[in-house]
Amino acid sequence: ISLNQPAAQTAKVTLTLSVAPESPTLICCDQLRLQQVLNNLLGNAIKFAEHGKVELRAECTNGQLKFSVFDNGIGITKAQQQNLFTSFTQAEASTSRKYGGTGLGLNICQKLVALMGGELEVSSQFGRGSCFSFSLALKKAAPQAEINELTRQQFHGRVLVADDNKINRIVARRMLESFGLEVDEAQNGQAALAQFEPAKYCLLFLDHHMPALDGLATIKELRSEYLPSQLPPIISMSAVVANQDIPGVATHLSKPMTLKSLAGCLADNLAVSIS
Repeated sequence: ISLNQPAAQTAKVTLTLSVAPESPTLICCDQLRLQQVLNNLLGNAIKFAEHGKVELRAECTNGQLKFSVFDNGIGITKAQQQNLFTSFTQAEASTSRKYGGTGLGLNICQKLVALMGGELEVSSQFGRGSCFSFSLALKKAAPQAEINELTRQQFHGRVLVADDNKINRIVARRMLESFGLEVDEAQNGQAALAQFEPAKYCLLFLDHHMPALDGLATIKELRSEYLPSQLPPIISMSAVVANQDIPGVATHLSKPMTLKSLAGCLADNLAVSIS
């Protein structure tokens, strides 16, 4: 919501959030995909609401968490809805001329929702507004007692996290700090190389896919510049199944990272300092 408030204020649109009381406080999900979908849907709703109202609603239905974005904007006819999720398609040409955009965003949203196991749906009345919604079978996040147990083992040292996505870095920082570690951040491989110093870090976390210099290229640069004894264990992070035989990689972590997977990674590569 906060990311879209400036655009809503500029468009003189009232933007609200409604979360049903029975909704879980914490969930396990593909955070990046979910944020991308919701930001795109909210951005579209604000654009078409025209001084109206936009609401993001979250509620539990049939064991699933349902997300809905409502607006009281221009609406979409039944005929126009048939091709709405096709690439480079908007309701009509005049819409593109007036509001901008190509229509590609909804097609991407539909694919991202499908990858998360849901289906993006639309209901609309021309001239009265629209609602885009999808439901996901999401797991509740670990209760506090389980989190406390996972983070019972503490470690000392400083780690470097290189990821081009700021949200990923924030999440990684918070999780690593819960294990007692100090964290430095780099937004890509080039920044990681510039920050790295032998003996400064006990672990390096490198995202597999980064612009300019990705994780594999960063590892090659490090291995060519430093002796193996000067390098800490390197953790490769990726949202796809990684090759388990990459030279220089100590551990592979699948994204999104969990406290449980991170705890195992730390235990495999660092000495426990406090138990």
